[in-house]
Amino acid sequence: MGILERIQLFGKRKRIFGYRHLSPVVDFAHYLNAKYGFFETELPDEAVKRYLGREYRTTLRSSLKDCWQSQPVRIEMPDLEIGIALVKK
Repeated sequence: MGILERIQLFGKRKRIFGYRHLSPVVDFAHYLNAKYGFFETELPDEAVKRYLGREYRTTLRSSLKDCWQSQPVRIEMPDLEIGIALVKK
C-alpha cells in the first residue's frame, strides 16, 4: 500500500529490518506545526530542527536510491553515525 518503507539494519548479527512511516499527511501536519504552530503545542526548537534534518535525509536518500538503483539501509553501531547508506546488489 506504500504506507511503510522497509530498511535493512546493518551492525546487527541477524538480518533485521526497520520500518519508516511514509504518510505525506503526517509530514504535512508536522510542517504546519513547525511553521505556524498549527497544533498550538510548545515544541522546542531542537525538536523541530531534528525533525527537519531527518526529513531532508529521507528525501535525499530516496533521490539517491532512485538515481543509483540501490537499496537504502540503516547502519546501527554505537560508535558510528551515518546519515545515509545505500547498498547496490
